[in-house]
Amino acid sequence: MQIMQMNNKKLLSKVSILLTLTIAVVAIGLVLRTESTVHAIEGAKPVGVELGDVVINQGFAEMIEAVTPAVVSLEVTQKLPTSYQGQNIPFDPFKNFREEGPGQFPEWFWEQFPWAPENFGNKERRKSPPQRKYSGVGAGLVFDPSGLIVTNNHVIDNAAEIRVTLHDGRVLDAEVVGVDQFTDLAVLRINADEQLPYAEFGKTDKVRVGDWAIAIGDPFGLQKSVSLGIVSAMGRNFSYDSPKVPLIQVDAAVNRGNSGGPLFNAMGQVIGINTMIISPSGSSAGVALAVPSSIVEDIVTTIQTEGRVTRGWLGVEIQTVTPDIAGALGLDEADPYGALVSRVQVDSPAEGAGIEVGDIIVSFNGQRIDDIQALSKIVKLTVPGSEVPIFVLRNGERIELQGTVDLLAMNGQQMEKMAAPEEVQEPPIGASVATLTPELRKKYRIKQGVKGVVITDVMADSPAAKAGLEEGDVIVSINNQSVDSSESASEVIQSVTETGKSSALLLVADGQGRQQFIVIALS
Repeated sequence: MQIMQMNNKKLLSKVSILLTLTIAVVAIGLVLRTESTVHAIEGAKPVGVELGDVVINQGFAEMIEAVTPAVVSLEVTQKLPTSYQGQNIPFDPFKNFREEGPGQFPEWFWEQFPWAPENFGNKERRKSPPQRKYSGVGAGLVFDPSGLIVTNNHVIDNAAEIRVTLHDGRVLDAEVVGVDQFTDLAVLRINADEQLPYAEFGKTDKVRVGDWAIAIGDPFGLQKSVSLGIVSAMGRNFSYDSPKVPLIQVDAAVNRGNSGGPLFNAMGQVIGINTMIISPSGSSAGVALAVPSSIVEDIVTTIQTEGRVTRGWLGVEIQTVTPDIAGALGLDEADPYGALVSRVQVDSPAEGAGIEVGDIIVSFNGQRIDDIQALSKIVKLTVPGSEVPIFVLRNGERIELQGTVDLLAMNGQQMEKMAAPEEVQEPPIGASVATLTPELRKKYRIKQGVKGVVITDVMADSPAAKAGLEEGDVIVSINNQSVDSSESASEVIQSVTETGKSSALLLVADGQGRQQFIVIALS
């Protein structure tokens, strides 16, 4: 019994210590403090977690409950009239009636169906054709309590009707305030007759790889679905059809219907607007992309105040100055910078300023150009009509030019004015070249405007082959010296070789006139 009592005492003592430690841990708590700020509109306050403690084991439930009222669902309807061309009717709903025989249906019957084939010759009876309705879903975010919503431009593009479902179930019609195709953003307005819950934009420069990322939207029409992930990368850029701004990459599940919806951080601040995914199947593959909130905030503010977004246009095609290209041009290979001009558009501000193919733009409007992204951003942010200084490196010399920035059109018409290639480069070492003749143009399908010498053969394992040159490519220039015959190409290559350089910079065009610089070894 005594031994039992001693064991019981020891057991009670251990339990007491364990309970004490447990209470201490709970009392101390592992907490996250979150803050929210007050919107400029008097009496309005953004959704988010109030000042206070959020216990870690509660996850993000409290934050999500707080911000979800600012997320809206969009149903977009596009009406397209059905086209009936004479007797080319893919589906004829009157076929069976007609086959019953002539005179089976009186005149008044066909008057009930003004789009029927029998009425094609009757202008009075042939009224407006029926309209098919195409509906799509997406998401949006209330960013102003007066009823302003941001979403993707591609969600509401060509919409005949936009219906917005609010957090309380009300469905309201929306009107488009303005759009920006460049960033794939659009601003809508609804009249709710009251201030709405809204979310505030966070600071993109505070976002880091590894931060929490919470997406809310309507994937496959499932309203207010939440997915969680982390920020996978920052500053993603793509050349194909996508917003032409650096994007945030996250691994949160984003699918069709999430477009236009917000991406939140752990404090309930908007860090981006979901805009696209990369997936072989069309569904989430763990690679989602969002327009950063800093860009979103600038765009929606501009649309609010001016109704549209204007951007500057220079009219050049540019490429990165790689160490190889820098070495070929006699520049510092260890610190290449600037934007190499591979093409100048006809009647463009660049042409007017005297910018030439082969120039390296190193400064624009007083700002150093480190890379092609920097130049693109600075030009587009320049007010159209502004006259700006432009510094370029040309044949090793720094030259100052003056240019007037034009207005960037979003319909692609400016791209149609692209000049034909004037220069291309390629060393004849390991490749046979020939002067462009009508026969060779036809054989390699080379447009008339393309100038230079055409590659007719590339030897295996040659410098030309290693540089990626192919038969049918056109060499426009070599080390910024135009070539228009096999003889001139050989002369330029020989002169470059005699200077002791180990490589040459070629400007190469394809049959359509698309150009790029290529560095090729000389041996």
